[in-house]
Amino acid sequence: MVKPSQNYEFDRSIPLDRLDDEDMAIAETASADECAAIAARFDIPAVQALSVDAQVKLLNKGRYVSMIGTAKADLTLTCVVTLEPFEQSFEEAIELRLAVPGRLKNDREAIPHEELSLEEAEEAFPEYLDDGKINLGEIAVEAISLGLPDHPRKPDAELPDGVAKEGAEAADEPPPGTHRPFEKLAVLKDHRKD
Repeated sequence: MVKPSQNYEFDRSIPLDRLDDEDMAIAETASADECAAIAARFDIPAVQALSVDAQVKLLNKGRYVSMIGTAKADLTLTCVVTLEPFEQSFEEAIELRLAVPGRLKNDREAIPHEELSLEEAEEAFPEYLDDGKINLGEIAVEAISLGLPDHPRKPDAELPDGVAKEGAEAADEPPPGTHRPFEKLAVLKDHRKD
C-alpha cells in the first residue's frame, strides 16, 4: 500500500472500526475535480468517470480486511499511431486481503525453506494496511492504472499510406550492396526432390 502521508486524488478511506465480519457494500464515484487530478497522475488527456463498487469485511477475528469488487473508468487516451485522442472504458476486478497491523501474529520468523504457492505466500507475507484505514478510492485508482495499455491505439487506427509502404518495402528488399551468402542455396532448395 502507499504511505498514509500521501495526498490521494480519490480518497475514500474507511476506518476499520466501521467494519465487521459481515459484507459492507460500498459504492463510490470520483468527482470532476478528482477525475482531473487522476488524469494528471496518469498523464492522459482526461478521466470522464471513475467508480468503485466493493464488498468489504473483516476476516479471521479482525486480523485481515477483505475487499472484493470492481473499479470502472471512462478515460481519454492518446493513440500512439495517429496521436489523436480517443475514449476507452476500463473495468478491473479487485480482490484483496490486507493484514491489520497489531492484530496478526508475527509468523514471518518461521520462513519455510520450500517453495510457496502464490496463495501460501500471500498467507505467510500479507500486505499491511496503513493508518488503520482502507482507502477504496486509492485501491480503485491503482487497479485502473495497472490496466492501462503502454501504447494505446484507437481500434481503427492505421499508419499513413507512405509510412506503411516504406515499412513493407524495407522488409522485402535489403539495402543495395548487401552481401547475401546463402542466396545460391535457395536455388538448390527449389530443385530438391522430396
